[in-house]
Amino acid sequence: GLAFSGTSVLALETTGIAEPEPIVTGLEALPVANRPAEVAGVVTVVDAESGLRQLERHVEAHAQVIEADRLLLTK
Repeated sequence: GLAFSGTSVLALETTGIAEPEPIVTGLEALPVANRPAEVAGVVTVVDAESGLRQLERHVEAHAQVIEADRLLLTK
C-alpha cells in the first residue's frame, strides 16, 4: 500500500496519455481513512506550439484538458 505519513501535498504526474478521470475517481472511491490525499484539483500542461495538434490527434489529450481545473501553457 501507499504510506504518506505527514504528507500535506501530493502531486501525481501522469506524463503521456493518461486520462485523469479514472485516477481521480479511484482516489475519491477510497474510504476517507485510507486516502493518501484529498484531490484538490487537476492541472494539465499543454505545449503552446504543438498542443492543438495533440488535441486533434489524441483523445487522451482532449480528456486531460476537459478534466483540468487549471491549464499550464509551456514555451
